[in-house]
Amino acid sequence: MENKINKTKFYKIYMGIILFAIIFFSYPSTNIYYEIATNIMGLLGCITSILLVYNTYKKTKKNKLKNYWLLNLLAISSFTIGEVIWAIKELFLNEVLIMSDLTTLFYLPCNILLFLSSLILIKQNKKTYKIQKRRVSFDIAIIIIMYISIMFASIMPILNNTQALFNTDIYLILYNILDFMTLINLSIIYIYSNEHMVKCNFFAINFLAILLFSLADLVYMYEILENTYVSNTVLDSLWIISFLLIGLASIEYLFTVESEDDFKNIIECENKDFISYLYIIPIPILFFMDINNKHEAIIGMFISVIVIRQIKVLNENKVLVRKYKLINEGLESAVLERTKELHEKNIELNYLSNKDTLTDLYNRRYLLHKLDELIVNASKDNSKFGILFLDLNKFKNINDLYGHEVGDLLLNEIGNKLQKYSSKNSTIIRQGGDEFVIIYTDIASENDLKSFANQIISEFDEEVCIEKINFNINFSIGGVIYPTDGEDKLTLMKKADMAMYASKKNASSKFSLYKEDSMYNKFKMEELMKKALKNKEFILYYQPQFNIENNKIVGVEALIRWVNDELGFVYPSKFIPLAEETGLIIDMGNWIIESTFLQIKKWQELYNIDIEVGINVSPIQLSDERFLDVLVSNLKNTNINPSLINLEITEKIAIDDSEIIIEKLKKIRDLGIKISIDDFGSGYSSFKYVKSFAVDTLKIDISLIKGIDKSKEDYEIAKAVINMAKGLGLSIVAEGVDSDSQLAVLRNLGCNTVQGYYYEKPMNIEQLEEKYFM
Repeated sequence: MENKINKTKFYKIYMGIILFAIIFFSYPSTNIYYEIATNIMGLLGCITSILLVYNTYKKTKKNKLKNYWLLNLLAISSFTIGEVIWAIKELFLNEVLIMSDLTTLFYLPCNILLFLSSLILIKQNKKTYKIQKRRVSFDIAIIIIMYISIMFASIMPILNNTQALFNTDIYLILYNILDFMTLINLSIIYIYSNEHMVKCNFFAINFLAILLFSLADLVYMYEILENTYVSNTVLDSLWIISFLLIGLASIEYLFTVESEDDFKNIIECENKDFISYLYIIPIPILFFMDINNKHEAIIGMFISVIVIRQIKVLNENKVLVRKYKLINEGLESAVLERTKELHEKNIELNYLSNKDTLTDLYNRRYLLHKLDELIVNASKDNSKFGILFLDLNKFKNINDLYGHEVGDLLLNEIGNKLQKYSSKNSTIIRQGGDEFVIIYTDIASENDLKSFANQIISEFDEEVCIEKINFNINFSIGGVIYPTDGEDKLTLMKKADMAMYASKKNASSKFSLYKEDSMYNKFKMEELMKKALKNKEFILYYQPQFNIENNKIVGVEALIRWVNDELGFVYPSKFIPLAEETGLIIDMGNWIIESTFLQIKKWQELYNIDIEVGINVSPIQLSDERFLDVLVSNLKNTNINPSLINLEITEKIAIDDSEIIIEKLKKIRDLGIKISIDDFGSGYSSFKYVKSFAVDTLKIDISLIKGIDKSKEDYEIAKAVINMAKGLGLSIVAEGVDSDSQLAVLRNLGCNTVQGYYYEKPMNIEQLEEKYFM
């Protein structure tokens, strides 16, 4: 493994060097510093290759390619000496070099030595050629003819041009002839040692190196003839890169050659079926018996040749069959071994596919599979099992406040704690996010499941410390029992989820078992609400607000109502909490805003009146990221005065996440929209927040108004609220006024606006318009 890692790193670095050399030589310059740099780079490339090839030469055993690497080492060394001489003449003697007799004395031996090294490879594989020569001789002939043709095509323009031939240094032609001969040798080796060489990547790299070297020589010859050669260009880099590739081939050789058999010849195919040729002897004898019939004798000879050829093919096929039989036996063994490996891998992958990567608990995939298995077994032996859905409360706040890394560490620690309860009767699963599932099989009644759930709850009584931060872990847990609550996994999971949400809504209990009636009704109502939003079943009523001095209408509060064909009239106190629980309150609230804005615009167009409208905003709706966009979009679409809108938020919103809420309310007020705190004084200690919040109005809670004329305590609280509002310059609205005595007290306290049954109940649009606008 270490060798592979080292090899990979080496290859990356080495190829980076080659790439750098190519890029560097791609920008030729006459600057002396550039010439120095290119000459140094060339010498460094040669020296690097020398060191690598020398290292391989030293480590190669005598019975392998030791002489091959020796010849390569001598070839690169000879070229390097020529480069040194060239650099000295160019840099220190200021000679403009094109060809140099002195350097040729070292460049030409390089070509000769590379050619000789290719002969070493041929010698190494001569036994292979003897075995296959009848099959590959024709291919070799084609290769030789091809290269000779290319070679003559390359130098023919010079040979045909007497003047060019006279002016051409004979060494240029020798370079290319030697290159072509080397390429012929390497191609021949590839032809008759193809199977062997496929395993030897060093040969492919070496072949590429010689090809680049030959190409450089050929281009060099033509540039010399055309008098266009310039030193220190990309052409020069090709020679250096070819030697770097030879160095890379030497390293590949060391990495891949591991045994004495790596460079043995291909399996010999000895043909011992020569007896089969005896069967053709009667054929020529029969024809030659009639010696006078020369035509028949000739025909006999042709038939003999054809038959010999056919027998030869048959014998070769027999050899191939024997060879492939051996190969197949080896393949069968390899396939069996590989199949075993794959089987083991599949078992491992199957295990991993059923595991959660964060907590190492089982995942949702395993949960579904396990439930199928349990349902089948339980239906056979009439047994029961329970499912617990656990949801970590306020986990989103932890992620937002401390980051997901801390959140992941917390989930992992929770997984470790839950893992304590894993046994043959219980399976712990992380379904996803902050949701966990426990399957508990050892139950006879509801009490068994309750007892187990309480154990889980007790486990988290103490705080969990993560990154020096202490967390109180609170779960909402819902439970179901098979087959009481369902006979298929989807039904069981849906009902367990419903029970978990019921637990989340019930502050007094952390665990809830599924109850058919109440939970089914909630589920049914949720579905009906979705349809109601789609079919526009909801309508808006408006309750007027009056000035206490002149009894004139000064505003209205928009109130949503729902009449369903199946459920009849549904009180807001029933469907609003469910809408908040399910998240439908966002779409519902957006519909109320859109409808109210359009209604204000309609009243302006029909009656030329501007009346302030209060809109109740749910905490969930206010925390929605798109809330501001909804307001801006509706203001833009209707072009109404934003001061006619008064958003009513509950007193509880002023307590929770105050910094975030303050920032959002300021942005709303910047739009020109007014803000009211509804149900003010209902029990929260929010007096200190009023100054911080950007609000315009305080609406006194109805519970204070009911006792304002009877209870001294309610009176004093209402009085304090009114005085505080006046001191801060805020408007006051008393809601829920339904008697003369309440109205009298409010008038004495200086409350300016009232709302309640004393004046009007909530009215539909037609009633409101007919009574107050027409």
